[in-house]
Amino acid sequence: MNISRRILVCGVGSIGERHIKNLLTLGFKNIAVFRSRNLPLKNTEQPLQTFTDLSKALSEFRPDVVFITNPSSLHLKTAILAAKTNCHVFIEKPLSHTLDGIEDLEKIINETNKIAMIGYMLRYHPLLLKLKNWVSAGSQGPIGKVHYCRICWGEYLPDWHPWEDYKESYASRKELGGSPSLTLSHDLDILVWLLGIPKVIKKLSGTQTELKTDCPHMTDFLIQFENGCIANAHLDYFQRPPHRSFELVGSKGKAIFDYYSGTLNLWTHGEGDSISTSPPTQETFLTPENFDRNDLFMEEIRAFFDAIENQSTGYPTIADSKHVLKLAADS
Repeated sequence: MNISRRILVCGVGSIGERHIKNLLTLGFKNIAVFRSRNLPLKNTEQPLQTFTDLSKALSEFRPDVVFITNPSSLHLKTAILAAKTNCHVFIEKPLSHTLDGIEDLEKIINETNKIAMIGYMLRYHPLLLKLKNWVSAGSQGPIGKVHYCRICWGEYLPDWHPWEDYKESYASRKELGGSPSLTLSHDLDILVWLLGIPKVIKKLSGTQTELKTDCPHMTDFLIQFENGCIANAHLDYFQRPPHRSFELVGSKGKAIFDYYSGTLNLWTHGEGDSISTSPPTQETFLTPENFDRNDLFMEEIRAFFDAIENQSTGYPTIADSKHVLKLAADS
């Protein structure tokens, strides 16, 4: 990686500071910050140049890479300004809270031949990479052709950042792009990554829990993909204890990934419609012992700079995220 690159980080909440600390760990030193108020960073000791005007930050600091980590409703506006100044952009998920304006950003990125990556770091989980390989192998893989998928992710919103009032967080405020379908859209991205383009989408949202937000507390999806696979997905802000899992059922077997237990279970029975008297073969794969959640954020940064410097592919793109937003927006 070219650690001499000039990097501007726009928005310095918890995810913005995480990216700053990881960039410093990777050796980057030319880092500046744009935020609405010139406040000290909470968890970063190294002083960084701070701007409170984005246009000034872009013209005076002259970054060639911009990390966009402000509220979802500001992502596109910030990304378009950065892209117009010939910057590569890393946009924290989701790409936006609406589909409006995405084509404008896509056009600028294509014209300037820059990289725009969306921060869906779950793609770099070692067990999900294994699952991706199984699905990509199709009929030659252990699952075979995937016919059905079910995902569930629920976490109690007030537990996310106990030091702050959850009602003030962007995740609970619709005008900032908050909602389970957007804030928890990592898992919708995984669906698109694994299964392809959604063709038919039905969704239903609810607000009947005790949470005090102006956005949905849960959303359920029923999706059919272009390859014929059918999936249902549940995302919520109220589940205790938290639960997060992916289940895929195919022509040759079944796989279940459980995020919190760090396990990927595979059952295989072979193909065919004949009745089998033997039970399916089961294997369990574990997350590596030295795995840390921050590894996912480090890997996505490495992938971003690898795309910039070596034109590597496979990272979450604007095109990918348009499909995610078609699932998530206005839920």
